[in-house]
Order: sequence, then structure tokens, then C-alpha cells
Amino acid sequence: MLENLRKTWSNNHGWQLTGASLIVGMIACLIWYLDWVPEILLPSTSAKQPLISQTIQPQSGILVAQITGLPGSEKKKGRILMYIQSEQLDTPPLYQEKFAFDERNMAAILLIVPQGEYTVVAFIDENDNGQLDFDGDKALESICLPSSASIPNSDAPTSVEGGVIALAPQVPTLCTFEFAKQ
Repeated sequence: MLENLRKTWSNNHGWQLTGASLIVGMIACLIWYLDWVPEILLPSTSAKQPLISQTIQPQSGILVAQITGLPGSEKKKGRILMYIQSEQLDTPPLYQEKFAFDERNMAAILLIVPQGEYTVVAFIDENDNGQLDFDGDKALESICLPSSASIPNSDAPTSVEGGVIALAPQVPTLCTFEFAKQ
């Protein structure tokens, strides 16, 4: 039996295949160790960075939005729109993010944008076209400015006068929207 195994090993080039696999393994380890993985193979910026992550740049502002909908708006969709403070609401927003209400009439989203002052608006997208619809100067869909903003673990109050929120770098700001209290 052992003799048959040795003959099969020799007839199928066992030593050559073992040597070739050791060489390929050592080259693969060297490529990984020296971080020579081409960027085409990995969508992240570094070969050793996890694929399921998002890098927050040092000068980014972090907005955490907690949205409470109108009674009966379960499963409806909406959007958060962020404008530069001086822009009008009928211009395209600088940043936007979709949300959907859950069965409790609530939604929460995270936005990572450059630091600065933004006018923030949430609306329920009744016709699911991704835009806040207007009839002249009047919004046709339920719209809401933030009711409050706060920085966790901070005693400094954050103003939301006219929907304007100042986002500091690397400091998350919790912003609440309450459609029910309009």
C-alpha cells in the first residue's frame, strides 16, 4: 500500500507541485506583508483597511438625525436636505440622504459632510420623486426644520434658528426633527 502511494506521488509530480506551491505561498505572503496589493483589487484606500468601513476625514462634520413622523406615516419615505446657509430651498441641495419611517413612525440617519453651517430640512416624499415639490413659494409635501440640536456630553447648547446648524469637525451633532409638532 505504501509503495503504491509513493509511485502515485512520483507519477503525478508530487515533489514539483509541493515545491511550486511553497514558492507561490511565499510570494503571496511577501506581497501582503509589503502591501503591494494593487488598488484595482480593493475598493478601499489601503490594502489593510477593512472593506466595510467609512473613513471620517479630520475636517468632517457629523450629523445624526432622529426623525419623528406624522401619525400614519409608517413605511413612508423622505429625505434630509442640507443647503449652504445662504441658499434658497428651491435650489438643489448640497447634500441629501434618504430615510424611511419604521413601524414606530421614526427614522434615524447619519450624514458625514464637511464642517460648516448648513440649513437642514427634512421632508416626507409623498410622490417618491426624490425632490421637495413646490407650488410657487409653498411646499406641497410635509416639511420640517430641526426642532433641536445637541452635542452629546457637552454643556454648550446648539442653536437651530431657522434650521441652521453649525457642524464642528469630528464632533457628532444630534439633530431632532418632529413632524408631529408642527
